[in-house]
Amino acid sequence: MTLLLRSLLLLKEKEFQASSIQAKIDARNDNFTNDISTFIESALSRTRRRIILDRVFIDHPTHSTLLTSPDAIDQEVIEHFQNFVPITSTPPSSIQDLPERWSNAYAPLADVSPAIFDSLINPPTLDEWFSTISSMPNDKAQDLL
Repeated sequence: MTLLLRSLLLLKEKEFQASSIQAKIDARNDNFTNDISTFIESALSRTRRRIILDRVFIDHPTHSTLLTSPDAIDQEVIEHFQNFVPITSTPPSSIQDLPERWSNAYAPLADVSPAIFDSLINPPTLDEWFSTISSMPNDKAQDLL
């Protein structure tokens, strides 16, 4: 009975892991399509940083203006960054549409089996626990972390 429960537990753990991985992949693909900045931040493992402006000076040849209203500042900053450097190309619509150079760079390696990591998620066997514990000195506190 214990073996059956253990097998069921391992099966459920693998199902959970597979569904978790698939959810992350789906979120990544969705971000690539709908929120490219989140996709890039995630891919680069960085968080969004913002500069908070409390005033913006517009140096116009005929009339200079100092904006202090948060809404006016936000609007001017958005307008500036949308028009300051024109975007000459559009990003690919999906990860599969990346240029060949990048799709090849991120493709799984053909000579590496995806199964090599399967055993890493398996909990230690009872024999492995006993072997580890028996190899430790008696009357000593071990740092197991």
